[in-house]
Amino acid sequence: MIINAQMTADRVAISVSALCAIHCLFTPAFLILTSGFLSLSIDNELIHLYVLLVAIPVSLLALLLGQRNHKTFLIFIMGLSGLLVLSTAYLLGENILGEYGEKAFTVLGSILVAYAHMRNYRTCRRINCDCHDEEKT
Repeated sequence: MIINAQMTADRVAISVSALCAIHCLFTPAFLILTSGFLSLSIDNELIHLYVLLVAIPVSLLALLLGQRNHKTFLIFIMGLSGLLVLSTAYLLGENILGEYGEKAFTVLGSILVAYAHMRNYRTCRRINCDCHDEEKT
């Protein structure tokens, strides 16, 4: 049961990372295109905080379980580095990093986290650990 949590957490973490990158890259265009239609204000910093509050625990769970299951420390370090880059982007924000700096940090962090989770998932499948029994036929 705990081992299956790694597979699920890896998938959720990849999705959250992709969502983070998509939000970062496409929100400005979306807001410009819909400015005449939408009368609500979207607080980007609040969205960044919510994504981080989901990404950090889910990613850490999957990465720690993966580390325990297949002893690949490099994948854990890569994912942790991505989470630190994402956190830095949020904490320093546009005021310190500038608009493009914040986006670059966010996209880089998202890519690192997503890649670490894909490696975590594939490593588990490659070594045939019990994480993915329900997918094997």
